Amino acid sequence: AGAQDLRVVRQRFTTASLSYDGWYPSLNVKYTPRPDVVVRAGVSRTIGHPDFGDIIPTVTDFDPSSASSTGSVSIPNPAIKPYKILNLDLTAEWYLANSGVLSGSLFQKNVDGFISRGAVGLLSTLANGAAIAAEYGINPAEQNRYNVTFAQNGLGSTVKGLELSYAQGLKFLPSPFNSMNVQLNVTAVSIDGDNFATKLAQMVSATTRSANLIVGWRLGRYNLLATISHTGDVETGFGTTPTSPSTFTERITKADFTVNYTLNSKATLYVQVRNLTGEGRREFQTPSDPALYVRRRVMGPGVWAWLFLCLVCVALGAGVAWFGPSLFSPRPKAGDSAVSASPSPQPIAERVAPGSPLPLEGGAVPPPASTLPDERLAARITRSEEHTSELQSH
Repeated sequence: AGAQDLRVVRQRFTTASLSYDGWYPSLNVKYTPRPDVVVRAGVSRTIGHPDFGDIIPTVTDFDPSSASSTGSVSIPNPAIKPYKILNLDLTAEWYLANSGVLSGSLFQKNVDGFISRGAVGLLSTLANGAAIAAEYGINPAEQNRYNVTFAQNGLGSTVKGLELSYAQGLKFLPSPFNSMNVQLNVTAVSIDGDNFATKLAQMVSATTRSANLIVGWRLGRYNLLATISHTGDVETGFGTTPTSPSTFTERITKADFTVNYTLNSKATLYVQVRNLTGEGRREFQTPSDPALYVRRRVMGPGVWAWLFLCLVCVALGAGVAWFGPSLFSPRPKAGDSAVSASPSPQPIAERVAPGSPLPLEGGAVPPPASTLPDERLAARITRSEEHTSELQSH
């Protein structure tokens, strides 16, 4: 069992005020080269606000029962500013037959002034350490047991990514499988920075590799949903120097299953089973310099194999969507007459004899219409003519 953390976090009432303004325009363009293909492009400028922890001070006291325990003091930065982002997006969508869509997206985010929190040093080594200790109620004799952290705007960083997505309704399959649908998406992200600290700060909690496979199946009042999700290594804490350790959550693949039963329009029962394979959370530490772990952890062979498998699934799904209707379409029974769907080049006046009824769909000929209404109409006209002649004679 791990040791219990007995450090106490102290906060105090404080106020902070930040004001800023600016222009944040956006432009979106849509192009349709074909009825089933849509291309979208967008450019926008957005803003990222500081977290409350960046503008509000926090003191974490050390564990007095441990001689090696250290505390920390988070000092607010009154000069901190929001960071600005230039977003570039390009997406292409291909709408397949039978309710399917295959899409790919490229995106890039140019971040200016990303906020990072770093260690300044021990409180006892700072020129204003005594004033900080007095302000936050720290014993001057214990200044050497408190690390000071400070949030500030860093340099620029760049986030680039690729996302592939595929969704398909399987209506062309025989019943009851025709109510199934499949979704698959894969995302890969790369992060770079103008300096070492900015790059690592941008990577904290960022998922650089992920993939999801979702299969849904509706059977009357039941709705079944199976999900497989993969997440690559995620950095949860970084060191301040290339040789100090950074903490990562190891890549993991989970499977979930959900069953919904609709009682009526107002009530639904559901049962959800998460993490069917019982995957646990595992962490590891490695040197902070990305060049020392990128090949072994983030871009290991297992990740490449998973990405390759997802691309194969996308290719197979597109093939099924394209050729599925012809493969699973019902074949005509023996003795059924084949009807050509292609139009005849011969004019209809030459193909139908004068006075004959036009053929219906499938080649059927309608029954001959009764001549009784025409006979009654002719009788009325004859009687009308006789009555007119009598009036003229009088």
